[in-house]
Amino acid sequence: MKIVTNRKALGQILNSPGLIRDLQRRTEAIKAAAGEGFDGNVVRGKRRPRGGVVTATAKAMRRNAKENTLVKAMDAGRR
Repeated sequence: MKIVTNRKALGQILNSPGLIRDLQRRTEAIKAAAGEGFDGNVVRGKRRPRGGVVTATAKAMRRNAKENTLVKAMDAGRR
């Protein structure tokens, strides 16, 4: 059995407004779960959108280093 991927259709799905809204929702959920001092955004890459949450303050950086705040907050993005 051979599987053939329709790359054009996959590209349309990855860049659909619905997927971008879902990424924004997940990014905001992770940012809220992480707490104060974290920032998140969604950007369109060359082939697909990407979402991320980062530390925005020195206090958040220290907290993340000690408590793995972002790793623990990842679960909020799965809901």
